Amino acid sequence: IVRDFRFDDGADGSVVVTASGEGAPEREIARLRTGELMFVRSTVRALARQRRLAEAAQASAPFRVTKYTNGRMTLDDPSTGAHLELASFGPTNQAAFEQLLDKAR
Repeated sequence: IVRDFRFDDGADGSVVVTASGEGAPEREIARLRTGELMFVRSTVRALARQRRLAEAAQASAPFRVTKYTNGRMTLDDPSTGAHLELASFGPTNQAAFEQLLDKAR
């Protein structure tokens, strides 16, 4: 399963999550309020910071989450080449991204 996700700041302090991929059009799948899916929020903010530091031309480009048939999951930033193995952060944190994949289906 491969999905692209954009994370944009909402006016109310939430993070608006939109998903696309595998032929599906982009659509909003979640609004993360303060305190919700904190690992997702902090991980994406760290990657966005790397984009700013690298002066990546595509600051609003989506991030890519991939779930392999063996259960392994990765988070990639095509703009900077950053690659994270989500299992290295523990099963609870990987499950946070899996929730987004489930909502994107």
